Amino acid sequence: MRTTHSMRFCLFIIGLLFIVFLAGCNMPGAGIQDKGLMATLARQTVSARLTQAILETQNASGWTPAVTRTATPEGTATPANTTMPQPTNTAWLAPTDALIPCNWAQFIDDVTIPDNTELIAGAIFTKTWRIKNIGVCDWTSGYRLIFDGGDPMNAPGASQFTSGTVPAGATVDISVQLTAPSSPGAYTGYYKLRSPDNIVFGTGAGAYGNFWVKIVVLAPSATPTTTATPTMTSTSLPTATLTNTPLPTATHTTAPAPIATDTPSPTATPTTP
Repeated sequence: MRTTHSMRFCLFIIGLLFIVFLAGCNMPGAGIQDKGLMATLARQTVSARLTQAILETQNASGWTPAVTRTATPEGTATPANTTMPQPTNTAWLAPTDALIPCNWAQFIDDVTIPDNTELIAGAIFTKTWRIKNIGVCDWTSGYRLIFDGGDPMNAPGASQFTSGTVPAGATVDISVQLTAPSSPGAYTGYYKLRSPDNIVFGTGAGAYGNFWVKIVVLAPSATPTTTATPTMTSTSLPTATLTNTPLPTATHTTAPAPIATDTPSPTATPTTP
């Protein structure tokens, strides 16, 4: 019974191959691409038929292919049916988000002249900021405070703000002398820092922000005109000053006692008549 099925199977395969051969040779007017396509379709058809014939033969004969099991060495864990990790939608970080700039500043406080300080026109004042070095490079004496825009108020274009070194993470007080404008109103001047290699930097994201001075110049007040009214002034009279003058003391002078002297009495001279 098994031999009969095998012979039928072989004859079936031979017939199919013969049909494919004839189909490939007798295609009138077909190009090279069409012949290739037909050959591919024929091969697929033969493969499908062959698979079907094998299944029919196995079902008819009751034959099943032997399954060969490979022994697993002792001590070797059998891999579990794990799920492959799926890709996740991870946000891409730009290089500037992950790296700290070499030069970067942070505004901490207004040491003098807070925002909207009122000043008179022409007043000379000193503005001081407290700034922190949050970059990775130290600030040396070659670093400068620079005017970045707005109202200059007689500010220098660039000025040295430290004679030593401001290490990363340290703070420094930066000052500049300014003059209030002569006209009343609100005025704001913006500032940044500059490194010795002419890299301008400041505060905020990416070290692009600036810090500022903001003042309000008052309008001059009108001087009132008034008539002087004479005022009574009291003149104090001179006061008599009593002086205790000591009186002269009487001096008792004792007169010397007369000294008695013997004076000879005159002698009478007789006169002769």
